[in-house]
Amino acid sequence: MRYQKNIGAISRQEQEIIRRKKIMVVGCGSIGGFVIEGFARMGIGRMMVVDNEIFEQTNLNRQPFSTEKNIGKEKVYVARERVKDINSNVLFSGINDDIRNVKIEGVDIIIDCSNSIDTKSFLKKLSDDTDTMLISGAIGGWKGAVCISRPSGEIFEKTYIHEVEKLQSEGSLTYFSAGFIGSAIISQGVRMLLEREGSKEERLYKFDFENLNG
Repeated sequence: MRYQKNIGAISRQEQEIIRRKKIMVVGCGSIGGFVIEGFARMGIGRMMVVDNEIFEQTNLNRQPFSTEKNIGKEKVYVARERVKDINSNVLFSGINDDIRNVKIEGVDIIIDCSNSIDTKSFLKKLSDDTDTMLISGAIGGWKGAVCISRPSGEIFEKTYIHEVEKLQSEGSLTYFSAGFIGSAIISQGVRMLLEREGSKEERLYKFDFENLNG
């Protein structure tokens, strides 16, 4: 019954495929909070989450796991409890450390929800070194971007990082931008796990939420 409303968008066989997969999410703040919760609700089997920050008052405007009661708490442990409340079947590994100190094994997708260009560049190298697909997201003001990057692909460094720099220059971060980009990452991640046609092609999606055309 838990996944009954997924069926149609995906098949029962595909739901079982998702249950057998493992993702790594780096960052559980703005975008990461949406991504973590979304994959828990989709029925991902295993989730490795890495973040070494605590919740601060400035997070309250946009980060899904941020509440007044959680100020000062480690983000990754709050995320773990949230996932446990949503779907106790998910094998959640929360690591309160810098991603550079973490060893990854058996990960099907690396998902970058960090807000640091240095971290994003590190994860691109990790993707190349481990032959693992990378999905990265970024927001700024009313805008956002999602990059699908293949190991040893070129779009990440040639185009996407420059887009991240422009987004960061916006100087603000909003809940609706984080939610939209998080949802885009979830949908593309599910397509990739299910090996849907074209899901592993390099792409850069750019969004302007102030000027959406219906």
